[in-house]
Amino acid sequence: MANMKGMILASVMTMSLSGCQKVAPEAAASKTSKLKDFLSKTDLLLKIQRLRLDALVLPEDNKDTLNGSIKSHWIPAQISILPVTVEEVNKKDSEVRGANITVQDDYFVISGYGSPTEGKHSNGQASLDLDELVDMQTAITYMQDAAKQWRVKNPSDDTIIRFKSKDGLSLELEQDDDTKKVVFALSIDGTSVTFGDDQLAALSGKLSNSIEELKKR
Repeated sequence: MANMKGMILASVMTMSLSGCQKVAPEAAASKTSKLKDFLSKTDLLLKIQRLRLDALVLPEDNKDTLNGSIKSHWIPAQISILPVTVEEVNKKDSEVRGANITVQDDYFVISGYGSPTEGKHSNGQASLDLDELVDMQTAITYMQDAAKQWRVKNPSDDTIIRFKSKDGLSLELEQDDDTKKVVFALSIDGTSVTFGDDQLAALSGKLSNSIEELKKR
């Protein structure tokens, strides 16, 4: 994982529909998504339709260990996308479309002595409106092209390219502080995972499928 403590001094490029522009990290505050706002409303009769859940399991090196009869088994990190539509019953033109995106970091389960014990792990969830999903797809395409350029000529160490949703999902292209390799990082509510080109391409495909499914509704 790249060192995130230096981000205050970083040159951050934030995706917008018109391209990229450099902004201060602290300037990224925004309102919540329509989807999250709608789902949090009370005293309303809502029709919530959950579409097909799509999950991306991030491959990890085999971390399983065996010490006598005690086995430590690692559960890999994953990113899941759940497209949803929400509308108020008997209210015309109230429908909101979007997706809940969840990230879960990896953790271990110890077995072989008493009941299985899970190690500490966390997950975060963000609700993105349909237009934000489209913007995220555009950001991924930009990051894929930028990553190719970075491998030819490394940018300055403090350069990060970031997409951030209204509900706090952050997708970044950066260099790992230790290896100097180009990596992608997805974080929500303090839970963060890093991955490479193949996983980003897979995430892009799953995001595209969700967008197309929502547009058909």
